[in-house]
This record gives sequence, C-alpha cells and structure tokens, in this order.
Amino acid sequence: MNEKKCWMSGWVLAGLAVAASAGWARGQMTYLSQTRSVSAQTESGTQAFSNSSLLEWTGSASSSYPIGSASASGWQVSDLRANRIAMVGHTGGSNMNGYTAIGTSTLDVTFRILTATLYEIAQDPLRAHGQSSVQLTTGTTSLFYFNGTPLSGVLEPGVYRLRASLYSQAPWSGPDWAADCNASFIMNVPAPGTAAALLVGLSVATTRRRRS
Repeated sequence: MNEKKCWMSGWVLAGLAVAASAGWARGQMTYLSQTRSVSAQTESGTQAFSNSSLLEWTGSASSSYPIGSASASGWQVSDLRANRIAMVGHTGGSNMNGYTAIGTSTLDVTFRILTATLYEIAQDPLRAHGQSSVQLTTGTTSLFYFNGTPLSGVLEPGVYRLRASLYSQAPWSGPDWAADCNASFIMNVPAPGTAAALLVGLSVATTRRRRS
C-alpha cells in the first residue's frame, strides 16, 4: 500500500503549562470570530460538524463506502482561551478500490490585541508536513507559517487571524492508497509578568535541543 503521512506531535514546554492555567481574565486576546470544523466524505455521503463558540470543543466525523473499500475521517480537540489557542487534530483517508475519501479538520479564529504583547507557539519538531498548515496573518501580511519549530515574537495592537488546516485525500484514481495527517500546537499569549519568564524558558529549551 502506498502511504502518505504528515505528523506534528508531541512535546509542550513545561513553562507553557503555566500560561495555560493563567486564566481567562489575565489573557490578552479578544476573539472577534471563530469557526472549528471536521468533515469526512466518501461516495456514501459527507459527515460534518462545526462549532462557533469559545473554550474547549471536540469534533469527530467519519464516512465509508462500501465497508472496507474507502473510508475517511477527521477529528480535533481544540481550546480557545484569552491567553492561548491549542489544537490537536487528525485527518485520514484510505482507498482500496478506486473510490474517493476526503477528511478535513480546520480551526479558523480572528482576534484583537489591544497592546503590544509577546506570543510563543511550540510543538514537536516536524517530521513531515504534507497537507497541514498553521498560519498567522494580519491583513495581507503573513507573520508565520508554523512548521513545528518553536517561534516567539511580539504582536502589535491590531487584528489577527490564525488558521490551522488539515486535509487528507485518497483519490479515486489510485487504489491501495492512504493519507494520514496529524497536527498539534499551542500558541500562548502570556499575561504581563509571566511573558518574560516563559520566553526565557523557551529560549533555553530551544538552545538545548539544538545542541543535542
């Protein structure tokens, strides 16, 4: 069987857990809009779920046609807080007899920053990116395209859009074909007083990983 995989799994810096528990009132982001969705499509139909509220959401979709020949799936667990955005997601598609199988998992949020604020985003070093992406933009400017390497910087006052997209397709033209995509990340926007310590920890951890 031919196989295509993309994977972003794993470690979150110990310091990030501090920011994750900092609480809603101390956060820096004000959400203007958000959509999270998962879907799975085969010839038998499409199963899709979406969410437009804040805090934690879990979605899972699946479809198969006929049984054992083609299957698709998409799921995610994500959490939107005022001081962090976190997501773990997966999409999959398998095709044994020339049918179509497509799985998707998407997080798309727009938020406002009122004062210049530090941010950091981290996850395990990338193994294979494939058809998954995590991108932060403001207006028409792309600030980063996250590929698994820890990033940090400053968000100036303004409106930002963070979009994470996972996509797997097993095309009808290729039997015995499978595509799996996994991604996970946490983006922290620490409250004043915690940001400096967290960024120092991020820098130290990144240096140690480079030396190892």
